[in-house]
Amino acid sequence: MIRTVLRSPAVSELDISRVQRPPQAAPEAWFEGHVEMEAINDNVATGLRQGRVHFYDGGRTRWHLHVGDQVLYFLSGHGMVEKLGGTLIETVAGDGTAGYWGDDG
Repeated sequence: MIRTVLRSPAVSELDISRVQRPPQAAPEAWFEGHVEMEAINDNVATGLRQGRVHFYDGGRTRWHLHVGDQVLYFLSGHGMVEKLGGTLIETVAGDGTAGYWGDDG
């Protein structure tokens, strides 16, 4: 069992809650096949966007660009990550990948 003890008044005043939002069909401009997205955090002030994406059999992303960094956590199944012209990385459940794209996608 992991137990967290909050000692700082500033930290103890933070709201902590379970994020449960209904998944939505993913935009066809970004994905192919059956893919659903669930927004977890979209903080405009900091630019931090977090979401959960579920790919059903045959679902995948289309080639696209990112401005800034991206971290991916693979919760189930298997997949692939690749920067255009870069090395293809095969992934399985439990893997994480980080892409530090900067401004060039």
